[in-house]
Amino acid sequence: PWDWVVERLDPATVERLHGLPHSLSLDGVLYCHGSPRSDEEILTRVSPEHRVRAALVGVEERLVVGGHTHVQYDRVVDGIRLVNAGSVGMPYEGRQGAFWALVEDGEPDLRRTPYAIGAAVVLVRASSWPDAEQLAGWLLEPPDADETSGYFESIA
Repeated sequence: PWDWVVERLDPATVERLHGLPHSLSLDGVLYCHGSPRSDEEILTRVSPEHRVRAALVGVEERLVVGGHTHVQYDRVVDGIRLVNAGSVGMPYEGRQGAFWALVEDGEPDLRRTPYAIGAAVVLVRASSWPDAEQLAGWLLEPPDADETSGYFESIA
């Protein structure tokens, strides 16, 4: 799927995206994808504290907002609040909707917004994306959050 995405971007956009930082500290909040130390590191709501602690070494911010596993959570380890914002386009929450987070004044608010799933499925299926049917299935019947967290822990 990544090749499919890159093929649809112009070279200048690809170059600009490659130049972006893997994490960003803004107003005392650290934003990242997987973890502060790795774009691909897996942290879930059930990750053992020792693994989370290791991923947060050197972090000065009191709030870290990430994603990667597509399951929302909000937990504190050693005084650092770790939040997964969820996923708008591929939610693994066991129910339909766009799952996201709003951070205002350093305080995260996990949210869910319903949208026209049927219309999104039609667009996904009409695309040439290689995994379109799988994504359509996930939108119609989103995977369970606990099962998803367990799966990600098994490959972490």
